[in-house]
Amino acid sequence: MTVTITVHGGAEEIGSSKILVEDKGHDVKFFLDFGKNFEAMRQYYDFPVQPGSLEELLRIEATPDLPGLYHLPESKEQPKTDVDAVLLTHAHTDHCGYIPLLNRSIKMYMGECTRRVFEARIEGSRKRFDTNIEGLEIETFKTGKTFKVGGVEVQPVHVDHSIPGAYGFVIHLSEGILVYTGDFRRHGTRPQLTQDFIDAIQQAGPPDIVLSEGTNIGKAELTKEAEVRRQIEATIKKCRGLAIVDFSEVDFDRFRTMHGVAKATNRELVIEPRRMWMLDTLNKCSELSTPSITKDTTIRRYAPEKKRLSSYEKLLSESKPPLKDYEGRGVKPAELRANPRRYLLATSFGNISLLQRVKPTSGIYLLSASEPFNEESEISFDKLLNWLTLSGLAMYTAHCSGHVDPLGLRQTLEEMKPKSIYPIHTENPRLFKRFLEPSGLSIVIPKQGVPFKL
Repeated sequence: MTVTITVHGGAEEIGSSKILVEDKGHDVKFFLDFGKNFEAMRQYYDFPVQPGSLEELLRIEATPDLPGLYHLPESKEQPKTDVDAVLLTHAHTDHCGYIPLLNRSIKMYMGECTRRVFEARIEGSRKRFDTNIEGLEIETFKTGKTFKVGGVEVQPVHVDHSIPGAYGFVIHLSEGILVYTGDFRRHGTRPQLTQDFIDAIQQAGPPDIVLSEGTNIGKAELTKEAEVRRQIEATIKKCRGLAIVDFSEVDFDRFRTMHGVAKATNRELVIEPRRMWMLDTLNKCSELSTPSITKDTTIRRYAPEKKRLSSYEKLLSESKPPLKDYEGRGVKPAELRANPRRYLLATSFGNISLLQRVKPTSGIYLLSASEPFNEESEISFDKLLNWLTLSGLAMYTAHCSGHVDPLGLRQTLEEMKPKSIYPIHTENPRLFKRFLEPSGLSIVIPKQGVPFKL
């Protein structure tokens, strides 16, 4: 076996993506993504309690126990490792969250916008063993430019996803072509990005193996972003109290939607410091056109009275130019209670502390991010529902998924014409297999930690 592939995270689960590729023909070994295991976090911890050490993560099997793979900060020299690189598809934590743990002799490859988001999140995180990236070597890439890991040629191509700067990979190994889809969709605001990826695969020739995401194989949402806006706008127009909307702070499309909804409903959009910091980061991605958080006076800053600044508030106050105060546009919880119909308050990942401080008495809570409760959140959905009941907030949901629907997945894989497909990033690989095999596609279900050959 010259080329072997081992799924160390992502087999029969959503997220925790960690796939090891070993090409003995080129004497190279690399990971595709190296994500945080949120399912293990839910099994062993109750947020905000976190793992205390790398040894603890290994003990609960949240990350693979491989010789020399991890950074030992107390050691002057890095342990010897045979892993050369990590190829990162995008900056969602379930794909990149455990990168800070890695041996500093392992090189990281990621898109330019992905690097900005990855580093901005690290900057705002509490300083812990799993948020330290000092000494990490990072090289960035763009669509249209191949790079090499040893003798292996990698062609990164952008895809449409619910975070900017997402990529798939066409990888030319010593014995054939491997395609890794990462996370993608065809129904988003920029479907041409995903089509570019499919075109690149067709030009390279039929892949020997496709490692394909299958997040939505068991349950798909048909809603597009324009429909999300229409639904939310119509709902907020009828709301007589505070409107809170919950969506990921790195979902660029959803922010633009909510920005437009706020203006259409004569409300001012209020955002938290964390979102403000991430939005400022996205403003610096050259290919994006983000509403200006400094110039648009309808965008306000959520400003609770606290004795200590959060890490994101400190970053905002130290930025140049300082972004902390928006030139006096802060909104305190008391103002949100006094004039609830004036504001649209944006939060993310079921922020219970916001509900504790604002203390709303009526209104609506629009959950506009279904996947984070599976992929990027340690907050229990049940706990959020309890707080909404306590606050008198009725919940609505409206979301355009970041992942491809089953029929779109079938169309994509048929267009790729692979010899075999291995489903990952899915809780239901058996349905993936039974749904797609009638199309003549060869589906093989990988087992966690068990190598298979190209």
